[in-house]
Amino acid sequence: PVLLEIRLLCGSRFSDLSGMSHYEAAKKINADGVHIVVDTVGHTYGSRPELFAMQPSPLQIEVKPVGSYGAHTRRSLISDRLATPVEFLPPRPPLAAQLV
Repeated sequence: PVLLEIRLLCGSRFSDLSGMSHYEAAKKINADGVHIVVDTVGHTYGSRPELFAMQPSPLQIEVKPVGSYGAHTRRSLISDRLATPVEFLPPRPPLAAQLV
């Protein structure tokens, strides 16, 4: 249901990268001029840390409900106090938002 909603919102700008290699997906993201890539799955099934390690966009954000790569390949983090207490905020990324 969520993917369908995203497809509808994006219209013709939506690209399904699931059938592409990490390298092909990173090239497409870059070629399409995508400015922000958001990782919503963290280190779970279907994650693509290799793609994020290539940094295909100027801004990469990890939305952290639970868990983390710990690889510092994301430049930004969105989390909450339960998932990431203030004292555990990483020295990187430079942009961090903590939801209340």
